[in-house]
Amino acid sequence: MYQRILFASDGSPASDNALKEAVKLAQAGAELRVLTVVPDPLAHFVSPYGMAYDAGPVRNAAIESGRAALEATVAKLSAQGVKATGELLDLTETASTNIAAALLEEAKSWPADLIVMGTHGRRGVRRFFLGSVAEELARCSPLPLLLVRGQED
Repeated sequence: MYQRILFASDGSPASDNALKEAVKLAQAGAELRVLTVVPDPLAHFVSPYGMAYDAGPVRNAAIESGRAALEATVAKLSAQGVKATGELLDLTETASTNIAAALLEEAKSWPADLIVMGTHGRRGVRRFFLGSVAEELARCSPLPLLLVRGQED
C-alpha cells in the first residue's frame, strides 16, 4: 500500500471530506504530510496599479488563515491517532505562482507516493473564474492522485 501520503489542505469542507479518506489510508501504516499552500495575492493582478497596491495585509491574512487551517488539520489527525507533520508553503517566497505546480514539486521532493486532496466540483463559469487546482494536478501529476469530491456548492 502507500507509505508516504501528501495531503493538500485548504480548510474547506471539500478538504475535510478528503481528510477522512487520507486518515483511512494513513491508519494502514502510511506516513502523512499535510501541506497548505498560500498563493501570492498579486500573482494574477494584471493592472499597472498592482505595482502600487500594498498586498501586505491581504498576504498576512492569507498566511494566518492558512496556518489556522493547517494547525486544525494536524490537530484532527492527532486526535484520531494519526501521526502527521504539517507545512505551510507561501508562494510569495517561491518562484512558482501556480498552486498545482507547487503541490507537485513538494510531492516529488518529499517524496510522496500518493497525493490526496478535495475538489469543489465547480463547473462552467464558476470553474473558469475560480479555477481548479485539482483538475490541473490530475492532468500533470505522474503520481497517483486521490480526489475526493466535496458537497455541491
